[in-house]
Amino acid sequence: MDLRTIEQFNDWWTTDKVRANLLKPYKRPLFHEIQKYIDDRQIILVYGLRRVGKTTLFYQVIQHLLDEGVDPGNILYFSFDVTKAEIEDVLRTYEQEKLRRNFDTERIKIIL
Repeated sequence: MDLRTIEQFNDWWTTDKVRANLLKPYKRPLFHEIQKYIDDRQIILVYGLRRVGKTTLFYQVIQHLLDEGVDPGNILYFSFDVTKAEIEDVLRTYEQEKLRRNFDTERIKIIL
């Protein structure tokens, strides 16, 4: 996998913000629930039917992280609905090509 494929999902790496058309003004209660755990080292699973707003929720969380001062390069988003890939390839490419550091030494937010 090449980095350009991953970059297409991560505009904030160059703009420092999520595109406005991807955000909605209303935040669901789940957004606030996620905020309680976002700094913990754990997996937060969000599931639901297609087209119910999961991706919008993810973009809102990403914008919140940016607003809180998280380095844009330390936020990785990838949609397997849009591009077919193996998770290992996505993570390896990100770590080697973008992060250029070890996952163990950085606090990275990964949203898949």
